[in-house]
Amino acid sequence: MEHPPSSGQASPPARASLPRSVLVVGAAIVVLIALAVVVVLAVPKGPTAYDPGSPEAAFQAFYQAYEAGDVEGAYGMLGAAVRDQLTLAEYRRLAAEHAWQRDQDRRVVLLGTDVTG
Repeated sequence: MEHPPSSGQASPPARASLPRSVLVVGAAIVVLIALAVVVVLAVPKGPTAYDPGSPEAAFQAFYQAYEAGDVEGAYGMLGAAVRDQLTLAEYRRLAAEHAWQRDQDRRVVLLGTDVTG
């Protein structure tokens, strides 16, 4: 049996290609992993030390008291205008309603402050 004469050009090998959707999903996963690494590296590991008397230090002290369950201490750090509108009894009730959040493993990041007055 004779084979037909070849033209001298080899046919390109068959190449398996991935569907475009697989490539898009793969790229999205890579981007999400990169963002997660950036967030992990950018967020400080422990509490930030703020200048005593600064608004940031005041918030940090309030939040630490609240997280520790020191309701009276946290309430005492609220401004007079807030305490005029919210009694200690009301604050205790609100703190008790949201106490479950203290058990949540989360981090609070203070991005900035805006001081008026």
